[in-house]
Amino acid sequence: MGAGEFSRESLLKDLSSMVAGERVFSDTETLKKYAQDTSRAPSRMPDVVVKVTSTAEVQKVVTYANEKSIPVTPRSSAVGFYGAGIPQEGGIIIDMTLMKRIMRVDTRNKWVLIEPGVTYGELQKELAKHGMRALNPLLPHQDKSVITSTLEREPKLTPKHHLDETILTMELVLPTGE
Repeated sequence: MGAGEFSRESLLKDLSSMVAGERVFSDTETLKKYAQDTSRAPSRMPDVVVKVTSTAEVQKVVTYANEKSIPVTPRSSAVGFYGAGIPQEGGIIIDMTLMKRIMRVDTRNKWVLIEPGVTYGELQKELAKHGMRALNPLLPHQDKSVITSTLEREPKLTPKHHLDETILTMELVLPTGE
């Protein structure tokens, strides 16, 4: 169990009422998969994994976790090189890999609006339709999300320093769910 006081049964029941039950996981095989990433960070088991598909679902889960004092670890990529997606104290992993929409491609100003689960391969495919391409990190992993790569500060292949900051704006969900 994580830092908060909760029973596994009530946790699973409550989370299944917030997102589709088939996207709430507590089986040992799934939890072991999420207890590690491709880094050398030590494995630590979550209590449950919730695969969300929208900001509204993230808000519901985060609000609930905050009310129950359950730790939350966000994860937007199947690949992580620094251990940031491994839980410190059990709790809930919010898996955002199903959030794959590319909502807007602005060809004039050369920017895109994406959800956290979009990978470089998916982004490059969409941008190619518009005659554009993303600034890739060195040897990007096909299953790594653009957001995870950017937040892990993987160096981009560009000689221009003013292009190094690739996140211009971001929607955040606070512990209150706002």
